[in-house]
Amino acid sequence: AATLQLIDEALAESQWLAGEEASIADLAIYPYLALSPEGRVDLAPFKNVLRWFGDIRCLDGYVDMPGMYE
Repeated sequence: AATLQLIDEALAESQWLAGEEASIADLAIYPYLALSPEGRVDLAPFKNVLRWFGDIRCLDGYVDMPGMYE
């Protein structure tokens, strides 16, 4: 939860994790976070992470995979 809190706080300040556009940082960590509910991690408290999920899904060429957080 501490890592999620840090990421949520970073996303409160910026749309993306590293810079003004989506980067490899966003694309690399997205699947781990989006699949974290499979490990019984509650993402509800992390509003900025949830917003960021939507931003990732809006990227050109985004392909969803089974189990991703809705």
